[in-house]
Amino acid sequence: MKKMIIKLAVGAAILLGLKAQLVHGAEKEQPVSYIATDCTVIPEDTGLKPTNSTGVPEAYPARGYEKDAVEQYLLSLPATRNQSPYGTCWAQAVVGTMELAAQKQNMVIPDLSVRQMVHAVYSTGENEYQGSHTQSDSVETLLDEEDLLNLGGMAELGVQALINWRSPVSEANIPYIGSVDYSNEGKTEAHVSETVELDPTTDPTAVKKWVKDHGGVAFAYNGSSDEYDFFAYLQIKDTYYAKGRSNHASIIVGWDDTFSRYNFTGAGSTPDRDGAWLVRNSWAAPNEADLMSFERYYWLSYASDLSADAYGVVIGNNDYDNIHSLTNQTAIYCRSFGDAGANAFTAQKTEELKAVGLYCKIDDAAHVTVEIGMGNDPRTAEVVSRTEADITADGYVTVPLDKSVFLKAGDEYVVVVRTDKPALTRAIDARIYSDGLLCVLSHQHANPNESYVDYGAGWKEMILSGTEPENFVINTYSVDVELPMVEPEVQDEDPAQDEDPAEDPADPEPAADPEEDPASVDPVPEDPTDSEDPEDPVDPTPVKPIPEEPVHRTWTYRTSKLVMKITDGEDMELPEVEFDGKYADYILVHYTMTDSGKYNITLRRDKCLTRGFKRKVKKQINKQIKLLNKMLMEDWN
Repeated sequence: MKKMIIKLAVGAAILLGLKAQLVHGAEKEQPVSYIATDCTVIPEDTGLKPTNSTGVPEAYPARGYEKDAVEQYLLSLPATRNQSPYGTCWAQAVVGTMELAAQKQNMVIPDLSVRQMVHAVYSTGENEYQGSHTQSDSVETLLDEEDLLNLGGMAELGVQALINWRSPVSEANIPYIGSVDYSNEGKTEAHVSETVELDPTTDPTAVKKWVKDHGGVAFAYNGSSDEYDFFAYLQIKDTYYAKGRSNHASIIVGWDDTFSRYNFTGAGSTPDRDGAWLVRNSWAAPNEADLMSFERYYWLSYASDLSADAYGVVIGNNDYDNIHSLTNQTAIYCRSFGDAGANAFTAQKTEELKAVGLYCKIDDAAHVTVEIGMGNDPRTAEVVSRTEADITADGYVTVPLDKSVFLKAGDEYVVVVRTDKPALTRAIDARIYSDGLLCVLSHQHANPNESYVDYGAGWKEMILSGTEPENFVINTYSVDVELPMVEPEVQDEDPAQDEDPAEDPADPEPAADPEEDPASVDPVPEDPTDSEDPEDPVDPTPVKPIPEEPVHRTWTYRTSKLVMKITDGEDMELPEVEFDGKYADYILVHYTMTDSGKYNITLRRDKCLTRGFKRKVKKQINKQIKLLNKMLMEDWN
């Protein structure tokens, strides 16, 4: 087996990947095949033993070696896979964990592609992928696909591909065996909303809780080694006692605290304590080996040498259309020393910002405050949304915003995250070697005006920080916004409405807000053509498809105190509204179409103006937008 290592700025780790297994001291070649079946629902009666002092059952799914109960549970899980002929155990473990999570959440997803995950992690070029937008960073590789499939990897890299929406896709689109066309990947089938880092050795209780609630945990251990006795697997008991450096990845799907240590005596040594993990391997499909076997499922002693990093996932509800990131999927996440961090983004289209994603590493729970500011610098940005949340474990978390933010193409905004203790992570370069040769290089770096850090003495750009010149793992989620086109309602002109509402007894001026000074505002004469009540709904009318070359028009509304210009947007996005004159500090920040066909308009107040004046401005915006839409419809006709 080739020696493959991944070099980091903070140390080194062995890549995981085995092409063949060793049983009873002899190499056993794996058949070249791949079989997967639809997921089934786990039976509610799992035969759990009473909980112990840790609050979790002593055994899951059933008492230790009651084979019928264990096998019933294992048969309910998604089918096992055979990773041969490639060294993809790390991707097999992550994809399998994703499928187990989907089953726990009663989600119906197709069999997921392991091969595509490897491609997503090691593929070259910028990370522009099915709703995933990255403003910087890239991956370079010198290997062809066959070599990449045998390069090995780490579960952490697969989890990052899930976070960045680079994976997973359907197995039907990118099969494990045979030639493939990655242009046929199709959409990603599911998106993670949360991931967790766990340590099975130091915190087994957390692993047990996660397995019970979310299906499985991907972890690493010594699957075989020239330095270790291969008789460590005891076939008659379906048990394994692993020692030495990790070189293989599998999934923990259950446990038994009372599983006797003496079930492992055939390995040549006896563990120092009872207990075992129920492990799912990736060396055989259902028709290639017994259910309980080293190839598929077996018991692994609690006393085994296990990697400190194990990973679980939670699948989101696909509530978002886009994810925006400054990092790619091939990196190592390291905790920052700062108390606050910020990432600056530029909106690519008209969208509504709904949530923020953070990857945190904490010693204990942390409290975070998330702010969205308009502008590209946290020192000067105007805060328009603020949300607080608690982080309870290492890993990735999605934080829905208490107040969403409307953006149009070109808008610059900054996400500021403040923590009560250092918790944010930054993405550092990963350099992957095989036989001493550099095979994969990921570029992780901060550009000017991208990431900022505050060590307690004020903000500075990450690129200028000296010790942390990379970007923070702070992502944003948004939904696309489309403005439906409507035809204005035809009404007869009413001369009585030509008068200013403030002077008309039938339409008195609304009372001013308490904090506003009505005396400071001169009355604004109503437009003579203003015959519509802004509260009257406008019925939507179907229109023709948008032409390839849309007509762009501008309307200007003038009074003695205000000039308002409305222009339809590029590619028929939301029209832009500009103000000039005495009341130019009133600007349009958001408007949407209601079910009744009326526009809901929100104005930001920079000066104290009366409620009556705001009503007039909104009324004119409504009228002018409808006139613009009507003219465009006439152009299409």
